[in-house]
Amino acid sequence: SPPDNLAMRKICPIRWAYCATPAYLEEMGVPKSLKDLEQHDCLVYPGVSDAWKFRDENGVIKDLNIKNIIQANSSITLLQAALLDQGVVCLPTYVLGDYIRSGKFIPLLQDAQINDREYFLYALYFPSKYRTPKVRSFIDFILGALAPRAPWDTWMVDEAIS
Repeated sequence: SPPDNLAMRKICPIRWAYCATPAYLEEMGVPKSLKDLEQHDCLVYPGVSDAWKFRDENGVIKDLNIKNIIQANSSITLLQAALLDQGVVCLPTYVLGDYIRSGKFIPLLQDAQINDREYFLYALYFPSKYRTPKVRSFIDFILGALAPRAPWDTWMVDEAIS
């Protein structure tokens, strides 16, 4: 929930993706399942621990025994390490989208559920100002620009959106 003096409006979902460079995948192979990530060098954002878990054949969620070669709470640091062919990274698609479209990253395990919880982008505003046409128009513009699919997610395949 927003701070007491602010209101919020949900804009769009924040999706996450596993990626690696073509050079890294050529050398190390392409993981076919979350469990396969245990054989790869992993670049870990500590706040997204769900990304490094898998569901076993009984439906029990377990930690992956990954080779965590770099851990940083900076998406820019992990992005740069991944671009230097250092391993598999899991980051928000708003960080990865342009790199995937340009071919610098290959998306991996697209069917995997990365987080048990959902993340969203919100517009925060002072409630009294939302009644003004400028603020309302700006939020409506942002909603229109990011729906039904945010520009950074245009590479994703989704049968629900053609």
